[in-house]
Amino acid sequence: FAYTSKFKGEKGSKARGEVDEDEIIFFLESPEKRKTHKISTGGKDFYFPITLIPVIHQKYPSPNKPFLAPMLDLSILSINDVRVVLEEIRPIKVGINILSLYKFRIGDTIIWTNEKGIIIKEELPSGITLYSQVENIAKESDDRVLFDYTALPSFKSNKLIPDTEILNLLKIKIKGFSLDPQLYENSLVTLKDNIIIIRKEYIEELKKRTFTLPYKEEGLNEYVSHDKWVLSDFEPLAKTGRIYARTNDYDAFRFVNYINGYIYNLIKTMPMLVLLDSKDIYITLSGDYLEKSVIFSTYTRAAGLPTRLVGGLVYLNGYFYFHAWPEVWFGKWVPVDPTLAQFPADVTHIPLKEGALTDIISITDDLKNIKIEIMEAS
Repeated sequence: FAYTSKFKGEKGSKARGEVDEDEIIFFLESPEKRKTHKISTGGKDFYFPITLIPVIHQKYPSPNKPFLAPMLDLSILSINDVRVVLEEIRPIKVGINILSLYKFRIGDTIIWTNEKGIIIKEELPSGITLYSQVENIAKESDDRVLFDYTALPSFKSNKLIPDTEILNLLKIKIKGFSLDPQLYENSLVTLKDNIIIIRKEYIEELKKRTFTLPYKEEGLNEYVSHDKWVLSDFEPLAKTGRIYARTNDYDAFRFVNYINGYIYNLIKTMPMLVLLDSKDIYITLSGDYLEKSVIFSTYTRAAGLPTRLVGGLVYLNGYFYFHAWPEVWFGKWVPVDPTLAQFPADVTHIPLKEGALTDIISITDDLKNIKIEIMEAS
């Protein structure tokens, strides 16, 4: 094995090691000197921090049952027993699937991993938190906005819904969250006190209300303009949006239906731990509901279709999860979901916030106090 310790602007140090019977021989090198060092393994197997987690996953440890694991501490070149405990298994929504995140405490370090044992997040005793990110995004500037999806809550539903797409109406009661009545104006969502009623938008009705792009009426200019995240003025994407509007005869309904399916297949589903704008997504072609909503809005705004970003909750397999989706203007706001390939989106999409991408994720902390009850699903 080998490793390098190097900080920006410094030469750093290098080390490599060889395991020989019951010994480890280290070859250490720094700008000042070189030396060798031996330690005994005691005839036991040992782990590196990077190999411990995959092995633990293979053993399927029980939650909250600590055990000891011999681990090589590269900072002091010794093998020590480290206390390991699986503290939590948390469900997360990724695309159309529900996956699991595993929270391990290894000594004084907390590590979050995915189902394959790949480390997503590492909280060190020093207070530093490390996040896993694709290389070309990780190399970007330091002013990135973090989106820590490992901290997102989920809420068990009081009722099971076998098929959300056949529902005509969802009536829910929400407590512990401040609801904004303006969000539900000009939509099929109504709010009274803390009760939200969401009615289904029917495709036949949408087709009757279609129009020729670009949208001509005044009053919705901000929803056809670019912002910090939805870069509808970024020409490679803007041009594509205009082309797809033309190939769909500038018909708003046909255009939205096409773009929704196109983005569902275009963006490789991969949760991101930072917010990406249209240009970043164009480079990576990866992301989840935030990124798919941003790219959708980029295309539609560039084609002249008023589009807004909405964040809230969505039902999936017995739980409600944080989610985001675009809404398009057809005389009223109509939800679309390029993540779940739904147009219009089903009635289990519960809007709680509208605005720019940073506005959408600002509610995630507030969601931890929310209580939601399904009163009617029919």
